[in-house]
Amino acid sequence: MGGEYPLSPSQRECLNHFNNMEDGEILAVNGPPGTGKTTLLQSLVANLYVERALKKEDPPVIVASSTNNQAVTNIIESFGKIKPKWENNHLEQRWIEGVDSFAVYFPSGSKEKEAQEKGFQYTNPRGENFFDEVESNENIERSTEKMLKECSRYFETNHTDIKQCEHTISNRLTALEEIRQKVLSLFSEYDQIAPKGVSLDTYMTQLTEEKTEWESTFQSIQQRIKEWQTHFSNLPFFVRLFKFLPFFKSKLVSRVRYFIQPDEEFIDESMNLDKILSLYSEKAKETREKIKQIDATYQQVSKLNTKYKQLMVELISLNILEKYPGSFSSLDKANEFLDTTIKYASFWLAVHYYECRWLLEKRLSEKQRGTNFDNVLNQFYTNLSMLTPCFVMTFYQLPRMLLAYNNGKEHFLYNYIDLLIVDEAGQVTPEIAACSFSLAKRAVVVGDVYQIEPVWNINETLDISLALSNDVITSIEQFEKLRELGLNTSESSVMRVACKSCKYEKHQQRGLFLSEHRRCYDEIIEYCNNLVYRGKLEPMRGKAAEDKKNPLVQLSIPPLGHMQVDSYQSSKKAGSRYNEIEARAIATWINEHFYNIRNAYHEDDPKSLIGIITPFKMQVGIIKRALSPDVKPFIDVGTVHTFQGGERKVIIMSTVYGKNDGCFFIDANKSLLNVAVSRAMDSLLVMGDMNCLSDSANKPSGLLKRMLLENDVVHS
Repeated sequence: MGGEYPLSPSQRECLNHFNNMEDGEILAVNGPPGTGKTTLLQSLVANLYVERALKKEDPPVIVASSTNNQAVTNIIESFGKIKPKWENNHLEQRWIEGVDSFAVYFPSGSKEKEAQEKGFQYTNPRGENFFDEVESNENIERSTEKMLKECSRYFETNHTDIKQCEHTISNRLTALEEIRQKVLSLFSEYDQIAPKGVSLDTYMTQLTEEKTEWESTFQSIQQRIKEWQTHFSNLPFFVRLFKFLPFFKSKLVSRVRYFIQPDEEFIDESMNLDKILSLYSEKAKETREKIKQIDATYQQVSKLNTKYKQLMVELISLNILEKYPGSFSSLDKANEFLDTTIKYASFWLAVHYYECRWLLEKRLSEKQRGTNFDNVLNQFYTNLSMLTPCFVMTFYQLPRMLLAYNNGKEHFLYNYIDLLIVDEAGQVTPEIAACSFSLAKRAVVVGDVYQIEPVWNINETLDISLALSNDVITSIEQFEKLRELGLNTSESSVMRVACKSCKYEKHQQRGLFLSEHRRCYDEIIEYCNNLVYRGKLEPMRGKAAEDKKNPLVQLSIPPLGHMQVDSYQSSKKAGSRYNEIEARAIATWINEHFYNIRNAYHEDDPKSLIGIITPFKMQVGIIKRALSPDVKPFIDVGTVHTFQGGERKVIIMSTVYGKNDGCFFIDANKSLLNVAVSRAMDSLLVMGDMNCLSDSANKPSGLLKRMLLENDVVHS
């Protein structure tokens, strides 16, 4: 869906498994922070959308859901922020009016105002707001006019009706798919022939050089054969005649010995001319075969290269490429190229194909609108899917979306959703989401078991009681099996259940794993890698000190640092802790440094620069009050839960505890610090009394303390 970067190897692995999913299957993807979960989700949607467009079928119904509103709005925002790749190419614009995102939001009634304020496309099963507006006669009229204009402009051919546009777009989409398949087939064949890591162009040069070397070797062999023949013919006649006599034999051996060259270790001084010529004859034969083999490989690679160049010329003529991109060293590299060219362009062509289909689709009558008859809902969701590939909602809204009415009865449209995507699944309790899975054919469940756990509304006693009363188990002892499977509702999550249900395994754990981390500098994510991921994360961003574009270097702000704030004890109110001394110290530091940081990141939104995370809600209010009024609007202050799924250039962590408190809450769950630390892109600054952190590196706070002490200190 985005043309800027190709998929990472682990994202591509997930996509490959997704393409082989069968109905009824669940694919679990463990996605640690900063490993491209959003890109993966967008790719799954784009993949399915293009697949259906190529088959000229109705668009897929894809629903992305979670329980917390933050996760849901994160999805919506990401589907509306697709950065254009080409400057002089309007393929990446919508060719109809009234649509500006690939996601449509189904909020609850209480969230509609917020959706409107944030500029989201939102509707409901009654088709109000976005759907009503976009399906109005005026909008369809304007959209028809725009489609004809944009389609004619892009294909440089006059189009007079929408069916003609649909046909042209579909043909182009098919043509690109054929080129894509040919490129994949070509490099799949190339992978079987070529040495690893050598491009097509380079390999052809290497083969030419190799052939020249072997031909030179062959010439040398022929030359040497002549020299040996001459050497033996120059021997005195009587030496050759009486070579069986010891005296003459010694003479012959002596003459052969001095004529043997250093590289002729295969020749023995006792050999006669026939034997030497026989050995050289074998070498000549081997050399001829090698030249023949190289020549055959060269012809094979040359044909592939010619085909490849022809395909690239086609892509240039189709405005997908501006110039010849050079050749690739492997199928993997070819795939990366296809991600940001053909596959990206194919997604946009599929978008325009379905825009045409939408313009020609049936409309709901005034009488039908707002009703939930089977045929009405089907028409509503078909039309909506043509406009926006992804429907986004919480699990509380999802069942209502597919509650239909027919023959005097209400019923759910089971297996109606083609793909259910569950995001932040580690925060979703099983009982809230379970029923929604029956509405979908397939599900991809994405989350991280090391992020913040769900808020469970059912305690273990009630959980056991419900399991017994509903015949899920026949004795209390069997409850342990439910716990083991993750099917209990007092301590499990959808992520955990999905991993158990997934047929794939990676790193000795069920479910796939996204491993390439790109958000944080290596020094920051190293903490999380040591804390919970057992070194499985692959830091891809590099070290802060080695990044010449790092704006914080000039401000002497390290990627990992601490500011000591002496305090003996935190205070407590309404069951939550706070520390006024620490809050004032943090506010003072921000008041002094904010404008310098903003100037250093002059191209970024000021609200994306600094976030303050604290374990306690009471401390949030204390810090907010301490911030100066001119800085406060740009600084987000919240608990770890508030920042789940978010990121900032600089994260300040307020520990709150004084040196006499210890830090039980921070050490009670590894996910707390894992989430907090991984929000920081460029710098994590811990501000508080370092003495409250544990001295044991086996504890989350102790590991953090050790790493902070090894790094630079931030001075107040």
